[in-house]
Amino acid sequence: MPAPNSRSTFEAEIRQQPDVVAAALGAGRAPIAEAAQAIRARQPAGLLIAARGSSDHAATYAKYLFEIRNSLTVALAAPSVFGLYKGRPNLAGFCVLAVSQSGASPDVCSVIEAARDQGSLTIALTNEPNSRLGSAAELVLEMHAGKERSVPASKTYTTSLLAFAMLSQAMRPEADFAQALERVPKR
Repeated sequence: MPAPNSRSTFEAEIRQQPDVVAAALGAGRAPIAEAAQAIRARQPAGLLIAARGSSDHAATYAKYLFEIRNSLTVALAAPSVFGLYKGRPNLAGFCVLAVSQSGASPDVCSVIEAARDQGSLTIALTNEPNSRLGSAAELVLEMHAGKERSVPASKTYTTSLLAFAMLSQAMRPEADFAQALERVPKR
């Protein structure tokens, strides 16, 4: 049992979030602008997001965000269809975005690999850009969360939400939304 007043690893990582978010805001701008430009250029029929665990919860936020702010139709993938069941749904005309902290989730990687094979625009959001997922995607958005040691995701979850918000903003700039993003690390 931890000694009184000692902090858990999870609590320590939660306390790192303002600095991590500030760093991600700065470092993420250029790659996110590139991804937004690619999405605008390809004019996808919709966005398919593949994720597991806490990343899947972040994807639910992204679904609401992109449908409301960007008028994109968004679907959440069932990665096991691609990985476990070896299904190959038609992804032609979609932008496929996969989210994985480690970039090593086999079924999430299989969604990106299938999408790329079909000519879809593929984007990986990961904390490990040199991972299997990062290598499989056309574009990589790094979470910039640093090493995460606790089992529950904290920094990578928060930076996933931030990356989605930044991508939405880059696709449809709005002054108030931009100002709100800049305030996030200060909260």
